Amino acid sequence: MVIRDEVESKISHLCNRVHDVEWSGTLFYKAEGSMEDGTFKVTCVDFFVMDIGTAGFTQYDESVEVVDYMCQHPELLENGIYQGLIHSHNNMATFFSGTDTATLLSEGQDTVHFVSLIVNNAGKYTAGVTRRVTTETKAEGTIKYTKDASYKTYQDGVVTLAAAQ
Repeated sequence: MVIRDEVESKISHLCNRVHDVEWSGTLFYKAEGSMEDGTFKVTCVDFFVMDIGTAGFTQYDESVEVVDYMCQHPELLENGIYQGLIHSHNNMATFFSGTDTATLLSEGQDTVHFVSLIVNNAGKYTAGVTRRVTTETKAEGTIKYTKDASYKTYQDGVVTLAAAQ
């Protein structure tokens, strides 16, 4: 994961100003390369804060404020800019709690890929990305059974995970 300098400065500033509670918002990022050959890279290009929470929790619902922010920053409307989640763990370690994992999985069901970035006041980051796997089971007659598993890439390609006869 690459975090642009201006995004790093924005994270640091926010962690310094809102250091005792969690905060969260929409992460804007680019994705390139392939997970299969080790060239996959996420570049964080910006984020928009949606909630200042409590010492141990933050949550928000998507709103028109995000669209307004994107209109004010037209580079976020370009093709290849995706939306994910960024949130802080303030003074705690960065890790995927049960709630964080549930959010990652839930959001990942609605899109081909979903990125979640967790930051803290100490400047430590942890990120996760989902990919929606599609399975297809075929039965022909009574003797042939196949099951394939695959997922789509950011470039709309399809990667087969398993093909069995």
